[in-house]
Amino acid sequence: MPFAQRIPKLPGFKNPFKKVYAVINLSKLSRFADGTKVDAQTLVEAGLARAGAEIKILGAGRMKRKLRVETHAISNSAREAIEKAGGSVTVLKQKEEAAKPESESPQDE
Repeated sequence: MPFAQRIPKLPGFKNPFKKVYAVINLSKLSRFADGTKVDAQTLVEAGLARAGAEIKILGAGRMKRKLRVETHAISNSAREAIEKAGGSVTVLKQKEEAAKPESESPQDE
């Protein structure tokens, strides 16, 4: 039998640039008190995420508290709910974005 028929075939394509986030819903943020700064360290201490994981907040649930949220990614519905409750959202820069130098525009001499 030819070699190409003997080797296993793996379906599809594996994206080497895939982002994997620790997903947290708004309903899980209700455990924090009003005015609390919710960042990756706070979520790890609460047992909602693992250390070193990038965090993404999703809009499932209700937001009842005024929180200051710092996250790597956030859905539009979650951002609207947090801001409607009087909180604020800060999206952290990704590691790749922070490492890239800003391109300078060519100047005419």
